[in-house]
Amino acid sequence: MRHTQTRPGFTRLDARRMARGLGLALVVGFMSLCSAWAETPWLPDHAAVPTITNNLGPSGAAGLPPLNPPPPKGFDQESSWNMKVVGFMDQLACQDGDQMWVEHQGNREILYAGSQTGTGSDGQPCGVQIYDVTNPGNPQFLFHLAGDAAGGGAPHVFVCSGNTLPSAMPGHYYMLVHRGATNGGHGMHEIWDVTTPSAPILVKTIVTGLSQYHRSYWECDTGIAYLVSGSSTDHWKQKQHLYIYDLSNPANPVFIRQFGLPGGQPGSAATQTCTNSPGGDCYEGVANPPASVHQCYSTSTGVIGAGGVKQSIVVCSYGVGATGVIQILDRTKLLNGCNVAPTAQYTPSADCADTPTQAAGPSQADLLYPQIGYVAQPPYIGSHNSTPIFNMPIPQMQSNFTTSPLLPTPGPQSWDVAINTSEAGGPPSCISDQYMHNTTLVDVTNQQTPWPIATLNVPQFPGNFCQKGGRFGSHYYQWHIYAPYYGKLACVTWFSAGMRCFDIRDPLNPRMVAYFIQAPNQNTRASCGVPGNPSLCQNSTYMNVVEVDDRGYIYGQDRAGSGITIMQPTGVAMQVVTGGGAQGGQGGNGNGNGNGNGNGNGNGNGNGNGNGNQGG
Repeated sequence: MRHTQTRPGFTRLDARRMARGLGLALVVGFMSLCSAWAETPWLPDHAAVPTITNNLGPSGAAGLPPLNPPPPKGFDQESSWNMKVVGFMDQLACQDGDQMWVEHQGNREILYAGSQTGTGSDGQPCGVQIYDVTNPGNPQFLFHLAGDAAGGGAPHVFVCSGNTLPSAMPGHYYMLVHRGATNGGHGMHEIWDVTTPSAPILVKTIVTGLSQYHRSYWECDTGIAYLVSGSSTDHWKQKQHLYIYDLSNPANPVFIRQFGLPGGQPGSAATQTCTNSPGGDCYEGVANPPASVHQCYSTSTGVIGAGGVKQSIVVCSYGVGATGVIQILDRTKLLNGCNVAPTAQYTPSADCADTPTQAAGPSQADLLYPQIGYVAQPPYIGSHNSTPIFNMPIPQMQSNFTTSPLLPTPGPQSWDVAINTSEAGGPPSCISDQYMHNTTLVDVTNQQTPWPIATLNVPQFPGNFCQKGGRFGSHYYQWHIYAPYYGKLACVTWFSAGMRCFDIRDPLNPRMVAYFIQAPNQNTRASCGVPGNPSLCQNSTYMNVVEVDDRGYIYGQDRAGSGITIMQPTGVAMQVVTGGGAQGGQGGNGNGNGNGNGNGNGNGNGNGNGNGNQGG
């Protein structure tokens, strides 16, 4: 089954007009980036990340005049600034989509979109919707892998190529997904062959009987997978933790171990936090038992970080929107820790590698052995996902500061910085969750002592986002790497405030440079409850997840069932990437329709008339 997706009220003629509206210089720049960087071998396909070049002056962002983002329109209208819509998919009206994956398969770009609730417009329980997005202005629906009729959907997906997986079939593509109703203990992790994306074939059910699952990470170059899971048989005190598998041969999964925060293991009797009472039996973080793991990010066999140091680490996020912990692990010790020879410092316990059906579980020493460092967050802040950006030049420290803070390595300063989001709760909006959840830039150069250095913030005004409904606050930063954006442009979903893109080239002074807020449509689910009126229900969009593909297109997935929007940056946002108009003046192309020239003469008014965008 194939059908063309168009945004309500959006035609191919509109798409061509939008392309013209970008301006020739930006179009050429964008397309040259696309062609130059497509299929570049970065994580998770290969153990490498792009080299970040500094295109700011010696004052960093402090040398740039402030931007004045135009206020968004009403709740029922689309609003954008320095962001252009190029395509749309209705996602079969499925709801609570929580992850997308865009895979370059042969000469096609294939989008896999997870969803958790609802019945699709095809009559099936919502699961994974698969689209061909080779032409982003004309996406083609290919297949719907249905969820369980009893609930649970299939909200999270991850795809690896058989060309990179060590023991898979070359030329094939494999999707890691979880499905099934967790409320009855029927959740499961599966691998599907999606070489023909219109006709997926089940390869293997990895594990069943799950009462918890969430967003997993798969190293496509080694096959190691970090499956966020939980079951009644594993007896962990954390609702969900890691089941680690070797999936290098998708047809033959090999269990490695379980892992979580100290204090969450089955045998823990901890009563004191490790911060105040470190010892043989304590819990990490501010909650007992510790918060559940939400997702982890691996650098596989190692990437080059600050100071030229190779970093083979796993960064795990716990707590989602409260009692958060960011944990940094030595990947080699994590994977091999249960099998190392005993030493005076560490002896693996007999139960270190217990399977989920064995109740004893690892010891506290087993869990501490791979840990490099962690930072505990306050009770009202979580760690939804924490994604590191490696070897970021610090613009204002390129002279005089001539050695790395990590090692006495000659050269200008560069740091490793993780983008950590804290998930806002709701609906109701801004009532039960009385904290404005932001995204934090965390210096992880010294992995033993992660430390926040800046905050990405979106105020509730202008926009009155709490009264819009749904949720208001940060949620997600993408996993995919598109080299020109890496360490420069970071897009984060902000629920009712849409998607917000930030210039992070100066991580000490980030600044917002673009946004997109989707208008509700016929598929938008009603959300109930706003401050002062807890019974008010209104159809409000709140963007949940953002991803990028290897051409630089940005995908925004709405949580309320309003579909997926494909976008690309324009104006100031694009100049952050290209470095055009290096220290240009203030201006704006409100609602994404101006042509920035970086000459300092702009007068952006929020109606698409500004033409003097502040340059990179």
